[in-house]
Amino acid sequence: MRLKKILFSSILLISSSVNSIASESKYVLTELYQEVMVTINTYCKEDQYFIPIKRELIMDNLSGLAIGQCYTDEKNYWSIHIDKLFWDTHNEDDRYSTMAHEMMHCIFFKNHVDNKDNYMYYSLVHITKEEVIEQLTVDLKKECGDKDGK
Repeated sequence: MRLKKILFSSILLISSSVNSIASESKYVLTELYQEVMVTINTYCKEDQYFIPIKRELIMDNLSGLAIGQCYTDEKNYWSIHIDKLFWDTHNEDDRYSTMAHEMMHCIFFKNHVDNKDNYMYYSLVHITKEEVIEQLTVDLKKECGDKDGK
């Protein structure tokens, strides 16, 4: 009986740890998502981009060399997955660049570009957060025009 209690307690502890990690991951992804949304909302109205009711941010173990992935049906949902190992081993600039990149895929259906110095290049580019915001601003102005209608 004592062994069952120990085993049950161990399972609960592991389960709590996994839930805590998942919860913490969700929080940090949501925080970064909201930060990118501030820039998007500076230049675009909500009716100018795709924000469905069902959307998810998921810390995942992606296969191959993928560090981020956008899944969407372009009608009802989108889901952004960020690789956990990438997240744990890269700096804030790389994380911001990756989140902005995946959000532009999911929210504006933006394709990759051929410029190796652009945050929308198909592979990670190591540029500063400030450079990403500058490039993102240019893209948002093209996508949304003048937010105030002037």
